[in-house]
Amino acid sequence: MITTLALAVFPAFLAQEASAVKIEPRTELEFAQVATWPGSKTSQTLLGVGVRDKTFFRVKVYALGLYVEPVGAAKALEKWKETSVKKMKKDNKFYDALLNGKFSKTMRWVFVRDVDGEDIAEAFEDSLEPRLKTLAKNEKGKKGAEARASSAQEGLKTLKSWFKKEIEDGHELVFAWHPGGELIVRLEGKVLGELSSEHVCTALFDTAIGEDTVAEDAREDFPTGIAMMFEEATSRLRSKASSGKK
Repeated sequence: MITTLALAVFPAFLAQEASAVKIEPRTELEFAQVATWPGSKTSQTLLGVGVRDKTFFRVKVYALGLYVEPVGAAKALEKWKETSVKKMKKDNKFYDALLNGKFSKTMRWVFVRDVDGEDIAEAFEDSLEPRLKTLAKNEKGKKGAEARASSAQEGLKTLKSWFKKEIEDGHELVFAWHPGGELIVRLEGKVLGELSSEHVCTALFDTAIGEDTVAEDAREDFPTGIAMMFEEATSRLRSKASSGKK
């Protein structure tokens, strides 16, 4: 059941100016507050931004932003509607709910250096393979677990196969995850491919949302985005109630 608060999120979020952007401070790259992504029937709202660093010297690779479908996110995360940002940041159950909630999510990466396609494929292998093994282990003994694990391995191979050419500084890579494990990947607006695997989607987005994130500043930013979403929705409900009494 979708609550009144969850429903209030959508018009609140739509009220944001279409031109509104958030600046990722370390790269000074812009991320639209509201965007429509491949396969989405509705627009999504930005939760937070950050940077993927590599090596001890914190070499910047790409800036990332996480977007969510607002009504579905509000429904899945309503438990935290009155929780402070500080407490959310320390609550792994919040991040688990954000990761595993059955609503559309999108990651937007904007590269700040040239990266060879084979290096990206290798990075997927290094970061996703351990996560896929953990997901398979946690599902061991459940109906269909072996089939899902096998499908995930094939999905990872497929994902890696899309990255053969160099991605240039300034290029945009978008991963759109829809309920049911549908993943659509686009580079500079062109579809690289589509695959279906809940495990691959979960592992991929866990790199941003999970405890072992590749972008700690982005992960720290997500609770603020959720809090602002609920605050705006609550404000609109109060305003509507107040108007109704007049």
